[in-house]
Amino acid sequence: MQELFRRLRVRPGLTFQILICSLLINLFALAGPIFVILVLSRYVSSGLDGTLVTLTLGVLIVIFLEVIFRKMRIRIAAVVSPEQDVHTAESAFYVLTHARMQNLEQLPLSLRQEIIRGLDSIQNAYGPNNLTACMDVPFALLFIGAIWLLSPILATIAGVCTLLSISLTLMGTRRGQAFVNLLLTATSARSALVTSALNSADAVRAYNGRDFIQKDWTGQTRKVQAIHRKMLGSSALVESLSKGIIGLMTVGIYATGAKLVVTGSLTVGALIGANILASRALGPFMRLPRIAEQLAKARQAIVRLNEFSRLPMESRDGTVLKTYTGRLEFKDLAFAHPGGSSPLFESLDLRLEPGQALAVYGPNGSGKTTLARLVVGLLTPSRGQIFADGIDLRQVRLKWWRKQIIYLPQEPTFLIGTIRDNILLADPEIDEKRLNKIIGLSGLREFLDKSPKGLLTPIRDNAGDLSLGIRRRLALAMALASDGRAVIMDEPTEALDFDGKARIYALLNALRKQGRTIVVFSHDRNILKGADYIIDLGVKPIPKIAVRPVQPCIVTSPDPETHQKIVAEKTKKQKQESRSDNVTTLKTPDFKESHKESAAQRES
Repeated sequence: MQELFRRLRVRPGLTFQILICSLLINLFALAGPIFVILVLSRYVSSGLDGTLVTLTLGVLIVIFLEVIFRKMRIRIAAVVSPEQDVHTAESAFYVLTHARMQNLEQLPLSLRQEIIRGLDSIQNAYGPNNLTACMDVPFALLFIGAIWLLSPILATIAGVCTLLSISLTLMGTRRGQAFVNLLLTATSARSALVTSALNSADAVRAYNGRDFIQKDWTGQTRKVQAIHRKMLGSSALVESLSKGIIGLMTVGIYATGAKLVVTGSLTVGALIGANILASRALGPFMRLPRIAEQLAKARQAIVRLNEFSRLPMESRDGTVLKTYTGRLEFKDLAFAHPGGSSPLFESLDLRLEPGQALAVYGPNGSGKTTLARLVVGLLTPSRGQIFADGIDLRQVRLKWWRKQIIYLPQEPTFLIGTIRDNILLADPEIDEKRLNKIIGLSGLREFLDKSPKGLLTPIRDNAGDLSLGIRRRLALAMALASDGRAVIMDEPTEALDFDGKARIYALLNALRKQGRTIVVFSHDRNILKGADYIIDLGVKPIPKIAVRPVQPCIVTSPDPETHQKIVAEKTKKQKQESRSDNVTTLKTPDFKESHKESAAQRES
């Protein structure tokens, strides 16, 4: 009820109007019992048709007014919650899109989905019908007061039954809250199975996993049904007891009233009218158990939303450089997953000048994608710093920073919309000329030319209907739209054919010649050969760094030992800046030459 009162306080003017309408509606509701009392007391005794006509017309007018005011009240109540529901939904979605990824990802996907679905429970619970029903509850005293004017004894019976009904409702609410908590936990577990079955549809079929997941699904479904049965049993018990209280009240009023009628203390009309008034007093409480169940679900949803809203947010403020050159530096960089037994890497020190290239490789799980996400600002280092032109990424405005980088993730993801919408995410102001250039560089032209809708091809379900190669080309187009000075690519040649890889090699060389800083996470040997620095994340805990000489070394002697000595002398300064036991040197061609070498080998 706290949330209900809070919503009413937000719009005090509308709340006052609802209260006035509720008062008039309940006053008009007295007309029916009064009509019964007057007809039985006056018309039956006098037999004057004029009296009956007057009473009938009067009660019809009051009934009409009651209908009008009920409609007005619903319309007013419908204005109280929608704006707050929209605000709640916006706040929840803001957290979903602005929370720090390393904190957000600690919540299972199914739980995040349940939290967002809880918005519907809140909207249903605090809708206009439930709101007006709750507003009628205090006016039960109005009907009991009217009964008191007829007979204090009958009013006492009605009052006692009303208190019993209130106690029963509170008891049912507490039991309902406990069942709702159990139900939400069970439904979250079942939703997780649905998510797993959808995301792993191929594995379920290819590895005959149907029986395994079906067993869990059946068990969770039975658990949910068992909780539902208990909830229905509790609701049915409360409803039955409520009806029993009404029956008890009716018997008590008629038995006591009959005695009063016999003694002449009460008329028959007053007795019947008192029973109608007592039923009116209990009417709002009959609806409360069902409303209480909805409020319990809404309360639990609000608790989850409040916990969700306390997740740390990405900073919206920070330093913005007028011009970013592309310089990147890692200083004592380390990262460990929360609860992890050891860091993925630590003590990583490296400085990249504009136009230099870094290649990062290592086995699966060694931290390649994690390091890429650290550079993008999606994750925060456990220790150390990442500098962009000397500014710590913790201090820069992330929205600005992400416009300075060309980021290609290993697993591309897309938003619902069209291909054009997705490409323009990073820069909606791209003109057609540049858009066409991006399409050509990414290798999407042939696919778009063959697609009936071209750039307007719809993207649904994370582009699951497109091949992995096309998805990666689309992701590349999205990355190029930012036109940033730092290029971060995670496995850029994965799932690409020979021509696709050739396009990536050519693109990397072109970007490098433009003075952009290149950071590529890949096992592609041609990419490794074209880098100034190579980091091996497979070496734990301090990654191994291989450095290319500042000046290329031309070796005339075929003796590898002599060649190594010359290289070592040429790169002495770079070795001093790195850990002596963690640095090697190498001489490499660029990406383009590496590709040519690979192509020649392929042709031979």
